[in-house]
Amino acid sequence: MKNTFACFFIFAFSLGLYAQDTTLNAKSFDFWVGEWNLSWTNKQGEEVQGQNSIERILNGNVIQENFRDPKTGFEGKSWSTFSRKTQSWHQTWVDNGGGYLEFDGQRYGDTLAFVMDPYMVKGVRSVKRMIFYNITSDSFTWDWQAAPEGSNEWQLLWRIHYKRRK
Repeated sequence: MKNTFACFFIFAFSLGLYAQDTTLNAKSFDFWVGEWNLSWTNKQGEEVQGQNSIERILNGNVIQENFRDPKTGFEGKSWSTFSRKTQSWHQTWVDNGGGYLEFDGQRYGDTLAFVMDPYMVKGVRSVKRMIFYNITSDSFTWDWQAAPEGSNEWQLLWRIHYKRRK
């Protein structure tokens, strides 16, 4: 009887996790819009302060990001939009190093993400994603992560703490 109850509990719990809200809508990333002070630790272990300006453009249908790392001069821009046709978010990122990345929006409970399609890295199919979490009206945390395709063993590549500029 105990084993039956334990199996039922595990099954019900797993259904609960699966049933978490995974829907996105046109306002899912509104928290991101604004002027932000950023802080992160670079590869040399130094604290870096930066800024990011996120605005709605094109009749409010596109979120444009304007990122700059003042320590290295790295600059990038992204354009994120909600497709009313497919009811999904998409993002394109470009940077001054010639980088070009495409993402699809996803939700994992209270965590929002932009995820790349799998690609080959040193003979292994890998996935990269950016996640937004600990979201409040004045702050959130952003992580850049990588994992082998099909794995939930995400490796942290970069963490940025966002604080809304007053």
